[in-house]
Amino acid sequence: MLKAFRDWIAGTICKEAGYHPLLPHAYWDQGGNAPNEWENHEFKDYFSIGSGYSKIDFLYCLPFLKHRPSVVRVGGGGQFTGTVAIQALAREAQRFARARYEKQTVAAILSWQQKVHDAGQTLDAIDGPVPAPPLPGSALSMDQYWSPDFAPEPAAVSFQAYFDWPEDGSRKPLQFRCYLPLGSATVILTVNHGATGHESEAERHAIFAAASKIPAQRFAHQIAAAITRYWAARELEKFSAAFRAAVEADTNKVIAEFKAGRHAQLRDWLNEMKPAPRILAALGATGWPNQLPPQLAERVAQHAQIGLRAAGEKVLQAETQARKVAERAAQRAAQEAEHARKKTLEAEEDARRALERAKQKAEWAKQEAQEKARMSRLEGRIPLAPPAGENMLVMGTRVRDGFDFVIPLRNLQHTLVAGVNGSGKSVMLHSLLWQLERLPGVEKLFLVDLKGGVEFIDYIDCPKAEIISEYSAVVALIDRVMVVLEERQRVMLEKRWKNWRLGRIFVVIDEYAELQSKIDTARSKEDKPVAERLSANLEAIARRARALGVVLVCSLQKPTLDAMSSAVRANLNLRLCFRMTNAMASSVLDSIETGVRPSDMPPGRFYYYDSSRGEIEHLQGQIKPGLELAEDDDHE
Repeated sequence: MLKAFRDWIAGTICKEAGYHPLLPHAYWDQGGNAPNEWENHEFKDYFSIGSGYSKIDFLYCLPFLKHRPSVVRVGGGGQFTGTVAIQALAREAQRFARARYEKQTVAAILSWQQKVHDAGQTLDAIDGPVPAPPLPGSALSMDQYWSPDFAPEPAAVSFQAYFDWPEDGSRKPLQFRCYLPLGSATVILTVNHGATGHESEAERHAIFAAASKIPAQRFAHQIAAAITRYWAARELEKFSAAFRAAVEADTNKVIAEFKAGRHAQLRDWLNEMKPAPRILAALGATGWPNQLPPQLAERVAQHAQIGLRAAGEKVLQAETQARKVAERAAQRAAQEAEHARKKTLEAEEDARRALERAKQKAEWAKQEAQEKARMSRLEGRIPLAPPAGENMLVMGTRVRDGFDFVIPLRNLQHTLVAGVNGSGKSVMLHSLLWQLERLPGVEKLFLVDLKGGVEFIDYIDCPKAEIISEYSAVVALIDRVMVVLEERQRVMLEKRWKNWRLGRIFVVIDEYAELQSKIDTARSKEDKPVAERLSANLEAIARRARALGVVLVCSLQKPTLDAMSSAVRANLNLRLCFRMTNAMASSVLDSIETGVRPSDMPPGRFYYYDSSRGEIEHLQGQIKPGLELAEDDDHE
């Protein structure tokens, strides 16, 4: 227990060696107490002062397990014989070595102290009487040394600190070293460095009188704790010897009882014999023995757990035989239990695997049924699903896998819907309009039908929709749209938008060829300028209106030049190609190869082609709720 406590003390001093800028011992001759240059040193190096004939060589070294280095003259300087000259050279060598090797010296001191600590070793205990712990509030006992050369250098210290005085800047500060030798109750206070050497005796007494107040105020608690810890260690050593003797005596008594054939038991020494509460308190323990510091608890356990010796050869043999029988029975029982456990685990594993196979088959069947259900939708009419999320559009159902094809409203560009009569154009147009009137991102729907407006009769009551069925009204509408474009362009410039961020306006023109025919046949002096303005405005809308939140949707049977101007058609980047001649479809799909030729597609199926993204999908249109289909064609 004492050794563990010494290790504890050694750990505190080894890890906190502190600052050691002491002037090295200076030796002019290599004899006497001067360290030999061939000895084992923690650190050593050679340096020279002067040059030529006046050059003097010195050895600087830190002897093993020492806190203070040495400077030894090893060559030159024979011409100096006077005491004053030698002392001056010694002081110069001291200052030179201190300035050059201070960091290496501190590192060497920390190195050997750490080696001692890591090896679990400590310096020998201090002989002689042990000072009792100081009374609370008592003054520190302190010895003062102006020169560190005359201060005692113990083999180990239990407390050490450095401080500067004065701290108020009234003069150049001195550094003091304050330390407590291991096993002592007297603090050593010495000037570490900073003294000029010219201070008078009275000045030294005044400095010590002021500086000694700092350790008395700042370190009194730590110093008292260090004294108390060492006292507790020595007291614990005495208790340990008495504890060991009592346990050994009781053990011998129990062995004798066993040899006599009687039952016996060791007494509970841990509870019957305890250190004094004052010792436990000094050790930082709150109880005995479990609340001891970890370094001491292990040692205490070793003394407390002394095994009993054999009670006799006959009793020992009987106990051994009974133990072997019990062990064999326990082994058989354990083997049988292990066999039963393995069988149970195998059954559980078989059941788990069967359940996993059943779940997997059920999942496959579910997926297969879902796949069949998706594909079976393509065999008949597909009701239009509600909009899939805010500002999302269902364009149709993919023919290849039966999943709905959904795009964001912002991806809907100027659109061309082309296909022969009965191919499903109008069904697709109504599906699109039914969704647009319900999306919050749509501000207005302008529906143009020059065949009397019958095609859009379902949207008469829609607050967002406005139906135009007269040519003159179309001209006025497009003029209004141009005004809107100018206004939105001004707003975007003010807000620094690249694209319109608010509600979109859709201009939907059914059978665009009717409108183009009106433009192309205008011959009179009054009608021709109007037609030219309308044509130019339509081309401007197709060219730049999408970025301003205005989308053009045009439906026609044959997208030829006489049915739609090339300037308008070139800017309709989204093409919905229903059944038509392959040659005509080739111009709509930019000659892209398709799995099914457009001329062979049944009603309701079409190609979704986004020319700006190069995206193409083969879809089947969905039918909006309440749409009346023609009797001769389910999709038109």
